[in-house]
Amino acid sequence: MTTENRVEMHWALICSIKEDEPTEKFEEFAEWLTEKMAEHSRRMGLYHKFAAKPDCVLRSRINNQNDNAMNYREIHDLHPSVLLVVHILPGENSNEYVWMREFTQRYGLIRQGIQRDNAEKRFEGANLDLVLGNINQWIARRLYQLVTPDKNVTHGHRIQVGFPGNNNNSFGGSGSSSSRGYRANPAHELSSAVSSVLHYDPEMGAHNNIFAHADAVCEVTGLPSEFNEFQLAAVFHRYKVKSVIMGNNGTAVVEFFNKFHACQASLDHHTKKVDHSHQLSVVPIHQITRMQAGITI
Repeated sequence: MTTENRVEMHWALICSIKEDEPTEKFEEFAEWLTEKMAEHSRRMGLYHKFAAKPDCVLRSRINNQNDNAMNYREIHDLHPSVLLVVHILPGENSNEYVWMREFTQRYGLIRQGIQRDNAEKRFEGANLDLVLGNINQWIARRLYQLVTPDKNVTHGHRIQVGFPGNNNNSFGGSGSSSSRGYRANPAHELSSAVSSVLHYDPEMGAHNNIFAHADAVCEVTGLPSEFNEFQLAAVFHRYKVKSVIMGNNGTAVVEFFNKFHACQASLDHHTKKVDHSHQLSVVPIHQITRMQAGITI
């Protein structure tokens, strides 16, 4: 996929600075940094692409846990398209670093802390190629964590790949020995998932249905045949995704965080091209959500 066709990763900026200190210089730094990160990622073959400006700029008082908690909660609740948080830290070994790790883990975000001294001097005296390489590698690893199921992680903000209740995996194992969630028969599971959603009965309860909320599910077709769950996650990174089931021949079923995310994903990506020869179809399976997205089938 070319860089031009990649969806921009949305990001937010948090500045842990003095109460009366302006944020403009840190905003300029963060915009410069994300641009440099994108340029460097192309040389690494990662092709990260970031929005030119942050979706929001928030500030927290130094050494104030409540401010940090409120900021990350605001990003989660009011800016669901944000995946990356650039956090200006007051110094080395600060409490803000600990809180940043805690809250990004809780809300399924990618963190990048920058000490304010490095931000003000733009890494003067450091090997910038090495710095950018480390940041891009971390983003790639964290994205992998977000799309890889982990039974030890209890929060719900993780992209799950596979079919709930089926413990067989494509590497020939079975049972609980694999935490990856890759499945042996994606075509069967895709068909079963669609069937389960089409016959969804809310009176039965979520435990008797593959998806707890049928109105938050979209069927995706038109993907390149070589597309994997990571590339699909990149397409939908602006939204909170609960689960992904990859099928054969460029198909998938995606369950979003709620019906609003599903509807917006359909509005934004239905009929959009992912490359010069593939056009996406992102269709909500539930009739009401489909009507809200303005799609008739």
